[in-house]
Amino acid sequence: MLQEILKPKISNFILNDGRLFIHPSSVNFSVNKFEDGFLLYFNKVQTTKAYVRDCTMVSAYPIFLFGGDITTDLEGNIASVDNCFHVKAFPRISVLMNGLRKLLDRVLIEKVKKVNLDISNNDAIKLIIEILNRNGE
Repeated sequence: MLQEILKPKISNFILNDGRLFIHPSSVNFSVNKFEDGFLLYFNKVQTTKAYVRDCTMVSAYPIFLFGGDITTDLEGNIASVDNCFHVKAFPRISVLMNGLRKLLDRVLIEKVKKVNLDISNNDAIKLIIEILNRNGE
């Protein structure tokens, strides 16, 4: 099962430029535990602390499917996206996600070439939707 990717538990975030906190005006401000493990944000502001607003919880799957290049550290069982997003995962998960990404890229290239192309019945699209809906379970 794709659920083999381990979910970290986070309450604040550390990036290259230090610790980040969820802004009090964010809908996620009162959330103490992110079930999906990851938080994406649109903007960051610096007031008394570095805050993120416009944030949303996501699982690792959308990041792998729509993020950058996927690499795998076979010895440490670490999968990475763009060498900045790392999760513990068996190597076969990285291989499967990389394969799905390639299929998705091909479908999207065809869709751009043929705007009226219906991709809703495409097997790769159906599989990706299923993975995202079930969060890999």
